Amino acid sequence: MPLGLTVAGALGCLTICPAPGWAASGGPPVIFPEAVATFAPDQDRLFVNVIYLTGIAFAAVTLALLYFIVRYGTFGNRPRPAAYFHGETRRAKFFTLGLALVVFVGIDLNIDRWSVEVGEVLRDYPDPASDPSVVHVQVLGKQFEWLFRYAGDDGQFGTEDDVRTVGKLVIPRGRRVLADIRAVDVIHSFFIPTFRVKQDAVPGRTTRMWFEATRTSKELRDEHRARTVGVHAVDVSALGLVVDAECRGAGGEPLLARGDEIDSLEVIDALRAAGHEEVVAHRDYVLEIACAELCGFAHFKMRAVLQVEEPEEFERWLRDKSEEARDLYDPEDPQNFFRYWGEEYRAVPVYKRIIEQTGETPWS
Repeated sequence: MPLGLTVAGALGCLTICPAPGWAASGGPPVIFPEAVATFAPDQDRLFVNVIYLTGIAFAAVTLALLYFIVRYGTFGNRPRPAAYFHGETRRAKFFTLGLALVVFVGIDLNIDRWSVEVGEVLRDYPDPASDPSVVHVQVLGKQFEWLFRYAGDDGQFGTEDDVRTVGKLVIPRGRRVLADIRAVDVIHSFFIPTFRVKQDAVPGRTTRMWFEATRTSKELRDEHRARTVGVHAVDVSALGLVVDAECRGAGGEPLLARGDEIDSLEVIDALRAAGHEEVVAHRDYVLEIACAELCGFAHFKMRAVLQVEEPEEFERWLRDKSEEARDLYDPEDPQNFFRYWGEEYRAVPVYKRIIEQTGETPWS
């Protein structure tokens, strides 16, 4: 009788105790991709702690099931009459209460507490109006691309100095980024695995997320190169490798410079023809942005690249791109918004009809 309550009390103490050491550290690194955002370790800790608690419960139930099978099962020539038990004794009631406390106090309340802590951080959106260090970016999803827009020097969207990129999001390290996310056609899902953030992009609705990078892309690439550089055979598996030493042809002409990518079968054939059976190379490290919602026949190709720069480099990039956008701006061009946004929505009947009826662009 007291066993169930004792176990429940022990697990219930977890609600006021810190997580286990290995779980609090974020869990084994092989489980997760690189954690590059400020709150990524908290996300990892929540995931590992949930596995930790539910794993204990799963093991306990499984062991109990095996025990009852062996203890009360009928094997071979050991027939055993059925035992009928109505569950109305005090012992059964206390045992049931103990199990309920184990599940509710030991597991459910812990998961709820941890998820609330993480959720409060994720919902603490920065305000670009009151904090000039916040980078405000608009994200637009469409089949099958991600498009991004930054306010230029004037700090306003929809003006001549807006910076627009397709398939590439550039952000600074150490500054919070607020993303307004929308879709034009179907539901997409804006997902950055290394930041542990994901948010649906819904047509006709603006969703939001924020994140803050802790490391630059260059730092990550350098570390990844140091871990993965080695000698690789020159065959189909070499596609996508970045060479770490110059490769020359049979006549001494350069085939690949240091830092070039083996990007085609023709390059592989040229290397083998020049006698290169092996090359010193590594896999490049890319921070990827994916679509985590099945959005059509080419869903697999809807990806973008995240580039994290030092704040000074980011400001220089944004200033140069803003000046370039201002120079290219043509107020007399009726297609201006679409042409410089990188899309031609007016050519698609459904978008054309919506724009004609409402007079609004996708960001209006």
